[in-house]
Amino acid sequence: MSPAEPSPSSTTLRVAVLTRTGRPSGARLAQAVAQSRHTLCGVMAERRTSLVARVLRRHSGQRLRTLFGVEFWRDRIGSSATRTPAPPARRVARDALAAYAEPGSLNDASSVSTLTGWAADVLVVANAPLLQPAVFQSCRIMALNFHTGRLPEFGGVESEFWALYEAQTEAWVTLHELSSKLDSGEILAEQPVPLAAGDTARSLHAKCIDCGRRMLPELLDRLADGDRSPLRTPGPATLRPWPTNAQRRELRRRRTT
Repeated sequence: MSPAEPSPSSTTLRVAVLTRTGRPSGARLAQAVAQSRHTLCGVMAERRTSLVARVLRRHSGQRLRTLFGVEFWRDRIGSSATRTPAPPARRVARDALAAYAEPGSLNDASSVSTLTGWAADVLVVANAPLLQPAVFQSCRIMALNFHTGRLPEFGGVESEFWALYEAQTEAWVTLHELSSKLDSGEILAEQPVPLAAGDTARSLHAKCIDCGRRMLPELLDRLADGDRSPLRTPGPATLRPWPTNAQRRELRRRRTT
């Protein structure tokens, strides 16, 4: 068997987490790996300033106002008095004695080279930008994406918001294999997250992260034991857009009356 094909009987996997700086999902999932029987070999977090620069270059009009407007930050950041911030990804990597990298872009050739050097069996992607195949093919078994929505119905961005806006009874956490089509790879694990009366997009996102932390080690155990069979193949995802400020205000009115 070649070095690129690890034995399915292996009991420990080398796992790298790809995320953006300041994103709690990446840090929390990296913690889950570090606390499992598997080895967190590295965390790569794209610098958040790179994301802002790209958005400023590429977008204008309503979408830009939505992204950086008051309604966006009310939903996604919330009051500092009620936040329980995740530890920085850098600290999680340090505590686990894992490598850490903070590139300007996860898609740079240097990032691919770093990932190849880490020799990960599995990549776990959380709140990262759209990745080029060279990135998610740099691992030995597969790259998994953490998505907070049921697929294919709730692909794209802000899945928690759309679950609330469309009056669903539950959100979903999906762990699926990365493919060249966004949010359309084979699903390896999924679980519903019930909605509570007081949920906001932000509180629901936190609940989804907690659910993902429980799901990920179980899925890694399956992969280590050679079980790579998908639950289902969702097909092309319906990609939800960024909500407008008007939609955010409407949802807030509905949830508070």
